[in-house]
Amino acid sequence: MKLYNSYSQTIEELKPIEPGKISMYVCGPTVYNYPHIGNARPIVVFDTLKKALSAQGYEVTFASNYTDVDDKIIKTAIEQNVTEKEITDKFIVAYNDVRKGLHADLPAYAPRVTETMDRIIEFIDKMVKNGSAYQVGGDVYFRVNSDKKYGELSHQSIDDLMVGARIDENEKKENPLDFTLWKETTEGIKWDSPWSKGRPGWHTECVVMIQDVFKKTLIDIHGGGLDLKFPHHENEIAQCEVCNDTHLANIWVHNGMININGIKMSKSLGNVWWAKDLIANHGGNLTRWLMISTHYRAPLNLNEEAFSTSKKELDKIAAAYKQACVKLALSNAKETTAFDETYTSFIDALNDDLNTPNAISVVYEVVKKINQAVRQREIDVENLAVLVHTLEKMLYILGIEFDKITMSDEDKEMYQNWRSAVKEKDFEKNPLEANLRAVKSEYEKARKLAPDGIIGFNLMVAMEHYEEYVHAVVEAGADLIVSGAGLPTELPKYVGDSDILLAPIVSTAKSANVILKYWDKKYQRIPDLVVIEGPLAGGHLGFREDQLDEYEGQAIYDQEIQKIKEIIQNYSDKYEKKIPIAIGGGIHDSESAAHAFSLGADAIQVATRFVTTEECDADIRYKEAYLNAGKEDIVIVKSPVGMPGRAILNPFMKKVKEQGRIAPAHCYRCLKHCNPGTTPYCITQALINAAKGNVDDALLFCGAYAYRADHLETVKEVIDSLMPERV
Repeated sequence: MKLYNSYSQTIEELKPIEPGKISMYVCGPTVYNYPHIGNARPIVVFDTLKKALSAQGYEVTFASNYTDVDDKIIKTAIEQNVTEKEITDKFIVAYNDVRKGLHADLPAYAPRVTETMDRIIEFIDKMVKNGSAYQVGGDVYFRVNSDKKYGELSHQSIDDLMVGARIDENEKKENPLDFTLWKETTEGIKWDSPWSKGRPGWHTECVVMIQDVFKKTLIDIHGGGLDLKFPHHENEIAQCEVCNDTHLANIWVHNGMININGIKMSKSLGNVWWAKDLIANHGGNLTRWLMISTHYRAPLNLNEEAFSTSKKELDKIAAAYKQACVKLALSNAKETTAFDETYTSFIDALNDDLNTPNAISVVYEVVKKINQAVRQREIDVENLAVLVHTLEKMLYILGIEFDKITMSDEDKEMYQNWRSAVKEKDFEKNPLEANLRAVKSEYEKARKLAPDGIIGFNLMVAMEHYEEYVHAVVEAGADLIVSGAGLPTELPKYVGDSDILLAPIVSTAKSANVILKYWDKKYQRIPDLVVIEGPLAGGHLGFREDQLDEYEGQAIYDQEIQKIKEIIQNYSDKYEKKIPIAIGGGIHDSESAAHAFSLGADAIQVATRFVTTEECDADIRYKEAYLNAGKEDIVIVKSPVGMPGRAILNPFMKKVKEQGRIAPAHCYRCLKHCNPGTTPYCITQALINAAKGNVDDALLFCGAYAYRADHLETVKEVIDSLMPERV
């Protein structure tokens, strides 16, 4: 591995002092407050370095200290009326929590200053005795002029440093550059020493701890933030030079600083971001990914846009990984220890001064290979297993942790049930019987996932055998039937005495009036819920094309909703029973959700947003079609149902538009009024292709705002964004 050595200002080959072993020390925090994101960057940088070295067979001994005695610690303890140890113990735990949250290994050694005090005092005494330090009253100072090489790390001469040096008011020091080794004090925690009761200066601690932990005066790597280069690390080297005739480490590694929205992070500016908050809000994966996306030596600028970009990148990787894991699990693939050829390129990138951006580029190559592999009709399971193992190893080194997808026999059965509608052996010859069996298996799958949930089916009135499907849903044990794509006037008759809940879908006051009037007159029944589906909805729409233009403005359709509400209220009054209303169509964010509730909705219906969730079991290519769609790709299409629909303008729909129709190769007898000789295309085959992920030959229904999806998200994230008051 080659690393940029701040000492020589060149990229050097790492040559271990002891073959096969690496000693690495990183300056830790002063523990008087929670770690901010600046403290988190060296955690990520040096953990990645450690993992990269370990992956290549090196035995890495990693140490990082805690400064648990300091003026700030004492001040905080006094303010809170507690001991210094109570303060430091609290924030050491907080610091380790951040390490764990960022998927960083805890150091093998984490010495504390207070536990090293005897050796610190001995080391200072050694410098006093050899003349490199001197006592003034109860204080001890390091004599900078005793180290002829002082300034060699920061590449500054003593003369240059003197120009800008600040003279202490008491002028106790021989030289303004001399720094404190021991400080006499009457306040806070203190120790006996040959000079006074007091505590050590900051710059001596690490030298002593390194010698104490590693039992030697020269280690392989010493690291920390760029802000420590001078004077802290410079002063460490000076002490080591005068006592041990060495500059403490062969390679000095410094990570760049962090800016917030282009401005240096500073407590005085009030722009400090706490690491724990970022991890809580964005997760350890995202926070860490953002840090490694920039080379460790470069400044890192953090803003909300950067987090958004990183989330999209991680989502694509996660989606590919999960999809591949499912495929491997279903294939009962054996685990492998083999690597894809890209792994060599990945390690090469890390060996080039820990170039994580280039390493990430290789990760994308593997993800691309995985996506190509899972999309093959006949998957090469062995190759896919190698690719997944390679990706897992790469992500581990980078500190990214995805939950590995495992599937029990029950899980596999449920997955197969999900595909049953299109995989029933007799589907081609007996589509009705196959679909009726699928109703039962789908219900059972849903019930296992949500034992106490409300399980419903959406049934199109336009389907052939509509009544048989209703009976199958009732017999399966469903709680609810939602029905549209036609007027479900006979639905109460078909459910008979069942207590299943009924929810007709209406789009206009006219359709609402017809359904409620008919149910009241013929069956003395009202709906248990009415779904008002507006013109911005996806799939089949309850409007003629001319009506879509008529209701183009939200305010205009709001008036229609009020008319529908009045009709519903009339029947609610008559039966002295509330009829809840759900509004759907175009609800994609908190503003549109709030607007629906302001119109008097009891619930909202949202579909499109949930397609691009991690939990959605749609094929990843279906999801990607949403993610890749632009506004111009969302169009009104012809549907064999008879009413217009909304879908993505993909190659399939372009072909339909150009040719007028695509003659069906086979008729599944799925729609009542569909003529195979004139239908624009076979809707069943088009939807089967969508389910299989054959997106170029599929009908991809979607809502008007599908193009706004730009990354995968969780169901919780969708719900929280729609209804933030719940958070």
